[in-house]
Amino acid sequence: MNLLKKVTLFGLMALSSQVLATPGVYEINSACLDVGCFSGDDPATRTVEITQRGGTFRLTSDIFVDDPSQDAIEVDRISGLQIITIDLNGFQIRTNDIPASTASGISILKNNTFVTIKNGSITSFNDGIRAVRSAVVNVDNMVFRLMKDDAIQAGRGRITNNSFDCNDYGVNATNLSGTLVGDRLYLENNDFTCISSPDDQQPIFGFANTNICKDNRIQYDAGSNTDFQACLLVGTNVCNGSVCIQGSSIDAVDEIKE
Repeated sequence: MNLLKKVTLFGLMALSSQVLATPGVYEINSACLDVGCFSGDDPATRTVEITQRGGTFRLTSDIFVDDPSQDAIEVDRISGLQIITIDLNGFQIRTNDIPASTASGISILKNNTFVTIKNGSITSFNDGIRAVRSAVVNVDNMVFRLMKDDAIQAGRGRITNNSFDCNDYGVNATNLSGTLVGDRLYLENNDFTCISSPDDQQPIFGFANTNICKDNRIQYDAGSNTDFQACLLVGTNVCNGSVCIQGSSIDAVDEIKE
């Protein structure tokens, strides 16, 4: 697939939620966790279950998780296409530093799902965002810190303007069985740092050259793990102050569109 075709696909994924989304705004906060935040959210669990086929789900407080096996939010429609936005609205989703946590901050459980996640932080889960292979996940203006495994595990979507700080992996394109999940990922203007920890995070993992990395930055004290693997490098990706040379590198091109 040539670059123009790839970029066209990325553009369609980015536009899908704007064109097809159903109106409606729902609030998520700590006060509603025990009673259900909206229709379809089971009050018997403290996981917020989003089953609506469309709408914006907006945090109005921080969300703290105490159960090491409990996801904070699960996107799990009953049937049909699902197109939603989760707006953290400046708030955070985090565990209370549970060492044995197997949970995710946000889990996307079904295919034919388009999810935009933006404007907040996720801290101290096993995975920050974990999505099934064919879900399209657009992540913007987020901070991911201290994930035991992946900040983001996803197969398709746009990951832009985020900060990844001392996770085990930044963006992982493989699942637990080691099979390739991500072949349609576009990363732009993300920061991968780990200054306060002796262990560097791996910025990306399992990336093929069908993915695009544009204008990202890696900065680690130890200077290791500055590797974008086979991701197609576009523009200026900076690794510890120098232009990254891993993978296939090309100059910035006019075909890259929003």
